[in-house]
Amino acid sequence: MVVASAVSFYVTFGYTVTYAKEVLKLPLMQSFLVQMIAAIVMVIVVPIAGAVSDRYPRRPLLLVSLIGYFVSLYPLYAWVISEPSIARLLVAQIVIGFFSAFFLGVYCTTLVELFPIRVRSTALAIVNNVAVLVFGGFAQFFVTWLIALTGSPLAPIFYVMIGVGLGLIAVIAMRPEDAEREQVPDGVVEQAS
Repeated sequence: MVVASAVSFYVTFGYTVTYAKEVLKLPLMQSFLVQMIAAIVMVIVVPIAGAVSDRYPRRPLLLVSLIGYFVSLYPLYAWVISEPSIARLLVAQIVIGFFSAFFLGVYCTTLVELFPIRVRSTALAIVNNVAVLVFGGFAQFFVTWLIALTGSPLAPIFYVMIGVGLGLIAVIAMRPEDAEREQVPDGVVEQAS
């Protein structure tokens, strides 16, 4: 799931302005505006998704958001590439931003709860930092290399689809009880065994 999060952030959002300018040949300032609007969508959707995940089982919410994300990536970007425009890029980023934000709003709590309380901070730090370093930190290198290797402007989307696909596999592999592990009432601290 961390890989899905990392590629989402570093490619779909972090690389988009560069991609719009260098590959799609769109104006830089308008590309930044598209990213700002996509970020606003995320700021709105993430807390809503978090609140929804407090009321409904997290696993189905993760599945729906990742499937929506995975299924929408290729058609949206193929549409943008077929006739590049700021309007098309904006539509693509809003739709992708919605699915990504919904995933992130549910994923953050789910990931934390996958680890026992006594090792939660350490385990989360290791898992998150290693995956973000490899899949996020090198994301721009990988997608630039993929574009040069394949000559396809869709190459970055395949990288994101691989990351989201890995996230889907992780969610499918989760046991139902993993998403609800060790819930502790507010104010109660568990003693380490």
